Amino acid sequence: NSSAFLWLSPWPAKSLRLTLSENPGPASRPSENDMSIFRVYSGDDGESHFEDVTPDQFAEIANRRGPGDITLNQRPSDYFSDYHNAPRQQYVMTLAGRAELEVADGSKRQMGPGDVLIAQDLTGHGHILRHLGNEPRVSISVPLAG
Repeated sequence: NSSAFLWLSPWPAKSLRLTLSENPGPASRPSENDMSIFRVYSGDDGESHFEDVTPDQFAEIANRRGPGDITLNQRPSDYFSDYHNAPRQQYVMTLAGRAELEVADGSKRQMGPGDVLIAQDLTGHGHILRHLGNEPRVSISVPLAG
């Protein structure tokens, strides 16, 4: 494993340690300080799929900000949204709380504070979002250029 640092605005003085591995996945988070970056996208089969994203790939993606508002969201711990598509291309960083995304093939990814989802499944079947635990989930969503 190697480590890298990623500076995220609007907190230019805060860094998050990333642990990179050959086979990252939902269970490959060795400590609370590690960060997961993944995307959900629409495949040619009309279904949504997950793909891991490296810190370098994310830096490239995050620098292509699109039109629209940056939004700060807070939803209750029991929040559930059945199959839906992303409302726009965006990245979503969880600031507090936990959530789980699921796609049609049964694959699931969990997100906690510091984790980033790049939402790009604008068409097709979409994904499920369910919050986990007892605390509200707080996230920030940043629009991306198409």
